[in-house]
Amino acid sequence: MQMDSIAIISFGITSNLNYAHMFRSGDITTSREQEQIASRVQLKAFPNPVRDKLHVNFELEQPQTITISLKNVIGQELIHKSLTPAGGFQQHSLDLSGVGAGYYLLTIETPQGVATRKIQVQ
Repeated sequence: MQMDSIAIISFGITSNLNYAHMFRSGDITTSREQEQIASRVQLKAFPNPVRDKLHVNFELEQPQTITISLKNVIGQELIHKSLTPAGGFQQHSLDLSGVGAGYYLLTIETPQGVATRKIQVQ
């Protein structure tokens, strides 16, 4: 475990915060690594911007359990689906008619990593 201390200055008042975080090797990925994972999964989401139904296309090398989720910008998960599709090209539709207008993050988690796309709902 690594312990860090940071100072925050807000409205001229300094606050010291101590926080701890744990991580294992391989848990932190860069945006370039995420793009490489996304290109292996070949994640596509359309139409974007979307109103009601979002179509999510991806390709898997073999059958495996994946998770599709949609989160708002503060990290609240609005949609969560666990699937075990066959390998090859996959297409799934997500009903976003109950989701308010704004920006969201669509994420597909596979054993190889996580692919994320920014989605705009109108």
